[in-house]
Amino acid sequence: MLRSLPQEVAEGVIAAQIVQHPGRPEEIAEYVCFLAGDSASLAVGSTHVMDGGYLTH
Repeated sequence: MLRSLPQEVAEGVIAAQIVQHPGRPEEIAEYVCFLAGDSASLAVGSTHVMDGGYLTH
């Protein structure tokens, strides 16, 4: 999503995140696989925000 923004705007979005790097599709895919697996069998009815801490910063 950041690729469509001007570079200075994208850098500002990244700077506002706690993790200081843009998320990669692979990170989302890995988390989805975790949630779909047996290890997350107790995670029901919850919201998972994957924004690098952008909303909580």
